[in-house]
Amino acid sequence: MQLSLPSDMPDWLGDFVGLGPAEFTMGASAEDRYATSAERPARIVDIQHRFALGVFPVTESQWNFTSGNPLPKVHVSWRDIQEWLEIARFESQLPLRLPSETEWEYAARAGSRSGFPAGESITPAEANFLHDDAKIRIGPGGLTPRGSYLPNAFGLEDMLGNVAEWTADAWSPETRVVRSAGWDSLPRLLRLSARHPLAPDRRQDNLGFRLAFDLS
Repeated sequence: MQLSLPSDMPDWLGDFVGLGPAEFTMGASAEDRYATSAERPARIVDIQHRFALGVFPVTESQWNFTSGNPLPKVHVSWRDIQEWLEIARFESQLPLRLPSETEWEYAARAGSRSGFPAGESITPAEANFLHDDAKIRIGPGGLTPRGSYLPNAFGLEDMLGNVAEWTADAWSPETRVVRSAGWDSLPRLLRLSARHPLAPDRRQDNLGFRLAFDLS
């Protein structure tokens, strides 16, 4: 369900899609041969609130509260993002935050229960990743700007590929949850249920984030 968004959002924030409330099945299906124990068991999750999610990962320009550079912002740690969000909340007058991983997977699935949005495989026409399952290079080999790939059924771009994305959730007391994978990955790491832990101080050239905020 797409919802109305505030009409006075600053231009540097970019575009958002309003989502929720919703119920969906989170986690890997029994047929997913690449799934790990961290993705199972699949379970029904009830999202009882409404929220907005950025159409595209935060770009270099958005990080600087400007416009112009359409590439995702990378080399940012989870802690870097928390500091930036303090400023971004003041600049935007919106309760900006990272999405929870439940929100993230609901948005990425956009109604799909398979490993990928269109079934049990994904092609380089659908997302930015470097190698196929045989480790043959098929991708562009670097970050791609917004508009390079079609949006999913909810109107969200690059939920899979280009950059892995930090979420708000903790994996353990020392690590945070990261969803999907970046431009240098194998397709199996882009699966809709794929999740892994990273230390909150970690910075990588394939790791970014997406904005969310609650809707009243």
